[in-house]
Amino acid sequence: MCGGEEPGGGVASAGAAASVATSFVYTPSECVKQRCQVSGNVKAWQAARMIVRESGVGGLYKGWTAVLCRNIPQSAIKFFVFEKLMRAVYASAAGRGSGTLPSLAVGGIAGSTAAMFTTPFDTVKTRLQTVGIAGVDKGGVARGVAATARDIVAAEGVGGLYRGLLPRLFIYVTQGAVFFSSYEFTRRSLLQCDWARDDSEEEEDAR
Repeated sequence: MCGGEEPGGGVASAGAAASVATSFVYTPSECVKQRCQVSGNVKAWQAARMIVRESGVGGLYKGWTAVLCRNIPQSAIKFFVFEKLMRAVYASAAGRGSGTLPSLAVGGIAGSTAAMFTTPFDTVKTRLQTVGIAGVDKGGVARGVAATARDIVAAEGVGGLYRGLLPRLFIYVTQGAVFFSSYEFTRRSLLQCDWARDDSEEEEDAR
């Protein structure tokens, strides 16, 4: 990633596109997880059956628009920030390599930056996916992303959109640090392989 010539915008776009693809798997699992968390002693397969029985298969995709509104900018911001900061790290290292510690730090910064900007969408997503569940919002009716956001602001102020910000920052600092440092370690390791060097030389010759 950081060793090539791809612009930050290209990396951000790739991350955003990947988040759209993963949302097809992520959204149902998130709905099941939320149901398990708010319904007490319910197993995952039971929660999935409950959702399908109540709302059909489409119920597993409740809040999908909010998931996309959160995940697309989150991935774009995360990869863009990591790419730009790691390029600065590599430049300052003057070819000496960056090591694991800078990757951990930059990954944590990238993750927390993305979390900061996308927490309102995460809050809306959670409200949409848990509305109507006993003990959370009895008799509630799921509305759209914009309408739910307006309801939160009207009832709780703008701060209501940032509920759970500190735990989420902690999660994404640690997740970003581990994710990106693992990525960088694996990337550097693979680039040491003979086949990777051969491919790189062939690309240089083609240019």
